[in-house]
Amino acid sequence: MLGSSAVLTMPQYIPPERYSTRPTRRLNHHQREDIYALGFILWELSSGRVPWENHDSMTIMRKVCDGGREDAVAGMPVEYVKLYQKCWAQDPNERPSASEVLESLISMPLESVVVKFRPFRIVNSC
Repeated sequence: MLGSSAVLTMPQYIPPERYSTRPTRRLNHHQREDIYALGFILWELSSGRVPWENHDSMTIMRKVCDGGREDAVAGMPVEYVKLYQKCWAQDPNERPSASEVLESLISMPLESVVVKFRPFRIVNSC
């Protein structure tokens, strides 16, 4: 069920095509997979949460394969939301290129996008 290089330690960032056993011929497939992950990083920056928080790996995999994505973050600029949703396209060929993402980010006001993350503490478990 998993593509040969799928790693389940961070399933939030694995694109749906990595879960397929069908080999696909995709142009720039590694870049398109990275763009999918970048979409979730953009979402994470605006939400202050890890994608698919409190979901196990198998649930995330099923949701992603069925086209499920996190909900848009309320109060974010529409262009920003559309950008990360475009990065999440089910079809890798519909995802923007890295240069298109960069151009979009440069052209939009981002002051209201990045939330202040909750402070965290590193706990030494040794």
